[in-house]
Amino acid sequence: MNIENETKIKCEVFHSSEEFFWKAIRYYMNMTVSDLARAFRRGKYNLTGFVEVPICDTGNEWYALEYAFEKTQTKSKEWSCKKPGRSTSVGDILKIGDNYYVVAPVEFAPIPELAVSVSGK
Repeated sequence: MNIENETKIKCEVFHSSEEFFWKAIRYYMNMTVSDLARAFRRGKYNLTGFVEVPICDTGNEWYALEYAFEKTQTKSKEWSCKKPGRSTSVGDILKIGDNYYVVAPVEFAPIPELAVSVSGK
């Protein structure tokens, strides 16, 4: 897929702000999407930076999420425009348009109740 000619959109990347919280997400995995939405609303996540991601003609955000995840890995160079940060990993939240997704162990899980509460829809 040639991303040069695709429409791009901003993807916001949020990392959990408390070490205990992100360790609980990654190692115990007993939190639900609703738990993560509540934590986000309570300020347990910080905006780390932005990544320009391609959106396919069909509006398929899954490709954009994969692209954002790949671009926010810090193996070769720092990606964050705000401050040095770690690679995006399980438990982090990505926002594309009005939609929020949590990075899950295998894919991305939508957080529909967060989009409703934060956007005021």
